[in-house]
Amino acid sequence: WQAQGRMLTAQSLKINALLQALREQGFDTTAIEQQEQEISRSLRQQGELVGQRLQLRQQQQQLSQQIVAAADEIARLAQGQANNAATSAGATQAGIYDLIEQDQRQAAESALDRLIDIDLEYVNQMNELRLSALRVQQMVMNLGLEQIQKNAPMLEKQLNNAVKILQRRQIRIEDPGVRAQVATTLTTVSQYSDLLALYQQDSEISNHLQTLAQNNIAQFAQFSSEVSQLVDTIELRNQHGLAHLEKASARGQYSLLLLGMVSLCA
Repeated sequence: WQAQGRMLTAQSLKINALLQALREQGFDTTAIEQQEQEISRSLRQQGELVGQRLQLRQQQQQLSQQIVAAADEIARLAQGQANNAATSAGATQAGIYDLIEQDQRQAAESALDRLIDIDLEYVNQMNELRLSALRVQQMVMNLGLEQIQKNAPMLEKQLNNAVKILQRRQIRIEDPGVRAQVATTLTTVSQYSDLLALYQQDSEISNHLQTLAQNNIAQFAQFSSEVSQLVDTIELRNQHGLAHLEKASARGQYSLLLLGMVSLCA
């Protein structure tokens, strides 16, 4: 877009030089000058917006990659916690069988309650944490400008709900180190709102560019009309000039004929 801006500047200078030459010959170029200025201003604005959109999309890509990586890390940590809990549940279940064989009914019932209420519940919570992280990851990976333009509020609500689940399950993590690690990683995932804002800005710029493009078409049509009128004026003046030249040539030829006759008579 910077190269296009330089090319536009060069073309504008050429047009201005041509208009200056026409003014010096007495032609009225006011309308064309106004159209040229409006078109140049619109194209410069269009170039600036394209540059802004390129920067926005670089920011979108960078932040999206960070959120996707953070969600993947949370899913990995949650899987580790679920595996540990499943191992613990397996050991508890084996212990229950031993207690039953030893006819320790009350101890077996207590172990079974612990298995259901603690071990298996923790497995479910960690699996939910993992699946919610993967859901956020997939939603962010699927984000696009068209989706934002159509369903921005719905997408924000879905992401917000998924992140809330992550936050609720994060505080349930038993391992302090893993709990702190997930909390830190969640700060990156929570930047989904910033990512949506970048997409929203991109959408607004795209709409503005579309409006400018439509206006440019109308301005170019008007510019073409003004140029055609000026060309007609130039051609008309040239025709008048040619007629004067033909008359002058005829008068010159008549004078030469008279001079020839005079010389013969002499």
